[in-house]
Amino acid sequence: MSETMGKVLEGLNAEQVEAVSHGDGPLLIFAGAGSGKTRVLTHRAAYLIASGRAKPDEIIAVTFTNKAANELRERLMNLLCPSDAGVWAGTFHSFCARLLRRHITRLGRKPSFTIFDEADQLSLIKQCVNEAGIGREFSPGGLLHRISRVKERGEGEEELLMSGERDPVSRAAAKVYPLYQSRLEENNALDFDDLILMAVRLLEDDRKVRREHRSRCSHLLVDEYQDINAAQYRLIRALTPNQCNLCVVGDDDQSIYGWRGANVEFILRFQEDFPEAKVVKLEQNYRSTQNILDAAFHVISKNTKRATKRLWTAEESGERLVIFDAPNEQEEAYQVASIVKQNLESGSQASDFAVLYRTNAQSRAYEESFAAAPFRIPYRLVGSVGFYERAEVKDILCYLKVVQNPDDSVSLLRIINVPRRGIGDTSIARLQEFATRQGIPLFEALILAARKDIGLGKAQGGVTRLVQLLEDLQEKAKTARISEILRDAIDGSGYRKALEEEHNPQAAARLDNLEELERSADGFPGDLTSFMERAALFSRNETTGLDGSAATLMTVHSAKGLEFDTVFLVGMEEGLFPNFRSSEEQEDLEEERRLCYVGLTRARKKVYLSHAVTRSRFGSTEARRPSTFLTDIPDHLVDKSGWSFPRRPRPVPTVRRGMIDLRRAIARRREGTPAPSLSLSPGDKVRHQMFGPGTVVKIPLTEGDDTVTVAFDEVGLKKLALSLAPLEKLA
Repeated sequence: MSETMGKVLEGLNAEQVEAVSHGDGPLLIFAGAGSGKTRVLTHRAAYLIASGRAKPDEIIAVTFTNKAANELRERLMNLLCPSDAGVWAGTFHSFCARLLRRHITRLGRKPSFTIFDEADQLSLIKQCVNEAGIGREFSPGGLLHRISRVKERGEGEEELLMSGERDPVSRAAAKVYPLYQSRLEENNALDFDDLILMAVRLLEDDRKVRREHRSRCSHLLVDEYQDINAAQYRLIRALTPNQCNLCVVGDDDQSIYGWRGANVEFILRFQEDFPEAKVVKLEQNYRSTQNILDAAFHVISKNTKRATKRLWTAEESGERLVIFDAPNEQEEAYQVASIVKQNLESGSQASDFAVLYRTNAQSRAYEESFAAAPFRIPYRLVGSVGFYERAEVKDILCYLKVVQNPDDSVSLLRIINVPRRGIGDTSIARLQEFATRQGIPLFEALILAARKDIGLGKAQGGVTRLVQLLEDLQEKAKTARISEILRDAIDGSGYRKALEEEHNPQAAARLDNLEELERSADGFPGDLTSFMERAALFSRNETTGLDGSAATLMTVHSAKGLEFDTVFLVGMEEGLFPNFRSSEEQEDLEEERRLCYVGLTRARKKVYLSHAVTRSRFGSTEARRPSTFLTDIPDHLVDKSGWSFPRRPRPVPTVRRGMIDLRRAIARRREGTPAPSLSLSPGDKVRHQMFGPGTVVKIPLTEGDDTVTVAFDEVGLKKLALSLAPLEKLA
């Protein structure tokens, strides 16, 4: 046993040994990023067994993912003999499922219950919405999200009704809630939230079951404690008396899942719940350089709700962080690709690099830049499907496909009732039958059906509206910009409104994707056909490296728990990172700051932080301010040697695409008066004698106009007449 104990404690630093070898009683381990959290949790379980304090089957380790549970079990196998490594390790949901299989009869339910996944839940909620007579203005997905959030807080129908007094979505959800629960019970099914809630109910209300599990579990280990929600907190408290052998591991600075119910307060008040608790802080980092850790500290230290701690490393200070701006989001992606390409040519592997962004919608520019010439950088997209493969993007592109090619019945069938316009399966079958009988394409059948009664009933109104929209888009496509056609398709179809009414993070992310689709068309030089060809021919197959090495593109949320040699944190702008939805609540802003901290601490050696000076939004170009998180980083940690990146190749200048020779236009207007010799385009750097440096946001598109809009660093947006303004173009 002494040999095993030596193996358990071997290679641990002083704080890790202190945490691992703690005796009885509550234990809180603050495990900073890269401090060996999983190792300490595993060695803690091994120590309890090797020291004789607990038998393997008396230890329960609760994690958030099956991957983490499997890793813990595998590491235990390497530390102990197989007969001693039988610790039960699993997720909150798997623990509750096991508990309920044994005891759910005490709640009047059958142990043969099935567990409904998200698809099952959505199907059931749709049935309940129809049965309850809820209006079509409420999305089933949005109602399900609202019900789930209530369950995560351990609440019920009453709380939904209370919030429904001021929130129509909650009012509708409260109407569906009892029906949904009743149908679950009729099917002898539980959803994921009910697994937790019913286990809590069982433990809180049934003294016999509670006593049995408290006696069988001599030590409870909980991973990622900063991410638990209210229902999970109640589960842990029900399993543990006040003076118990509860060990929790987590880092309040990495609590980034508030949007799905996680509450950082639970880890911060652990010592209030357990006054006798021992607290150990793991602050030695084994991943990042000191400069990266110091930058992360200066960002996170601005939060008011956090435990006092600071990461350090025994390694070198390392390279300073690089902060750079780009004229717009396309140039930003091009510059990131340029840096990666330069490093690949110097011997680096593509897998050394990760591009982290705040929202999935931002991936589009990087997918295109990495895949395009001259870079051809292999990449993998994590946590999301490719931009052009996302459902909402494909839906809107199908509208444009039908506009471009009315004979495309496959695309038409995809969007005929998306979003819902009352054209059900029966009506669609009747339309297809009518088209076949008449020997005409489906679109022509819709046109005829919109003008005369073919037995569609109420669906005829939806058909008429769809035909009118598509015909309007066809007419607009003759002269309008691609971005305008896209905007009319999104708004005219009701797609944007339908997502806005869902009021949940998933719908918000889909709205971001639609906005990014519009942005992709800004300044596009070709017609509708060439735009659709670009979208169709863009292939993710081109992005896979033959050697399996690929750069990683992902959101910062998806990057938690990972590490890379070089990290790009992109889109570091106010309203984007931190997200605009966090601007009103201090609690939300603090979570955004924690998210930035997580992004920074993914890097081993090098960090680049970038932001665009202008960004397209709903067809217009907006000036953007650098993120407040960038100003949190002290100057001595930032490389100011002057970074110069290649500019993205521009298309042949035309008046419509935004490049104009202002000298000729102004000269004609002023009839012989010498005109400024300036040729400007959006993104160019300029200096004004009074306002200082700035970036061109908008330039005149007609020859009779010499007004230019500039985003100045100090005074913001200004509209200036070039014939009068003392502007100097900077290199």
